[in-house]
Amino acid sequence: MRLGALLIGSAVLFSTTLASADPPRAEAAPPSALEPTRVHSPALTAGGAVLGTVGIASLVGGLAVLGIDSQQSSHSGPPNPDSFPDLSAILYVPLIIHGVACIAGGAAMMVVGLKRIPTEPGHATTTAALSSWLPAVAPGPRSVTLHWTF
Repeated sequence: MRLGALLIGSAVLFSTTLASADPPRAEAAPPSALEPTRVHSPALTAGGAVLGTVGIASLVGGLAVLGIDSQQSSHSGPPNPDSFPDLSAILYVPLIIHGVACIAGGAAMMVVGLKRIPTEPGHATTTAALSSWLPAVAPGPRSVTLHWTF
C-alpha cells in the first residue's frame, strides 16, 4: 500500500515539475530549416544523461530497500531486539527523493542542452573544436600515417 502511494506521489511530483515550465513564447520564431543550427551545449546534455542515470540507480535502490522492508515487516513473529526498525525508512526515503530529483534535473539539463540555436558566423562548433585535438589517421595500402596538430 505504501509503495503504491509513494509511486503515485513521485509521478505527480515529476509531472507537476515538468508542467510548471514556461511555455515557449509566440513571438520567438524558430530558425528556418535552411539556417545552420547547432546544439546549445553538448556538455550540458551529457551531464543531464549522467545525472538521470544516477537518479535511476538511486530510485531503484530506494525501491529495493522499500520492498525488502515491506517483505520483512509482513512476517509474523517476535521482533528482534537487536534490529533497528526505522533504518529502512532512513534509507529508502532519501534514496527515492534523491532519485526523483536527479531524474527531473537530468531531464531539464538534457532539454536545455539539446535546444537548437542558430550558428553565429565565425563560431567554431563543438565538433570542429574537438577535432582539432584529435589526431588525423590516414590508412594506406601498406602503412598508416598519424598526424597530430596542436
